[in-house]
Amino acid sequence: MLTPSLSLRLSFPRLFARNSRVQERSTRSGGKCLFCALLEQERKKFTRVVFESKHFVALVPYAARLPFEVVVLPVSHSATFLEETRLEDLAQTLRRVLWGVRECSGGSAFNFVLHSVPYHARSEEYQGYHWHFEILPSFPRVAGFEWGSGFSINVLPPEEAASRLRLCLGFQESE
Repeated sequence: MLTPSLSLRLSFPRLFARNSRVQERSTRSGGKCLFCALLEQERKKFTRVVFESKHFVALVPYAARLPFEVVVLPVSHSATFLEETRLEDLAQTLRRVLWGVRECSGGSAFNFVLHSVPYHARSEEYQGYHWHFEILPSFPRVAGFEWGSGFSINVLPPEEAASRLRLCLGFQESE
């Protein structure tokens, strides 16, 4: 089976600017990046964490748009993927998580999105940003309400999705 792949050396200025502003406000107001604060909270609760390696955490977002949507983040704050050096650990984490998403979603295709500072930017300019991957299964089909409103309907709570993904990855749930 062929999987189309697309890599662009451009950013979507509006989307990136909005995300950067949110991250910068969070960093200025509390001294901690939004994703670093999220990681700290999620690692304590562990209800939405799918997998954790030495350097990366995979979790189902609190407001996941799709069943089995997963975000993979580096534990250490870093603005750009281009400076990442722990590639072996990242590859192993992604391999396991992607396999789990595929198994839990019935073999569904998925979109794999890297969010990082723009290619041409220097990371010092974007210290508040935290690079990450999004894994978005290509199901269920988007219907009229979603197309018309721009909202997503996700019938699977994030805690349940994370629990199912952990089971697919072979982790036993504690009672």
